[in-house]
Amino acid sequence: MDIHDEIRRYWDADAAVYDDVPRHRPTDAGELSAWSATLARLLPPP
Repeated sequence: MDIHDEIRRYWDADAAVYDDVPRHRPTDAGELSAWSATLARLLPPP
């Protein structure tokens, strides 16, 4: 297994609980608004 596989395995395992950690998501309304606007501008429509 190469380093890319190890990194992928780590993040794949962490993905299921990543958003459960309070510091992994914005809690401030201004920060949430800034992230939402940026992502809406950069990502395709849902």
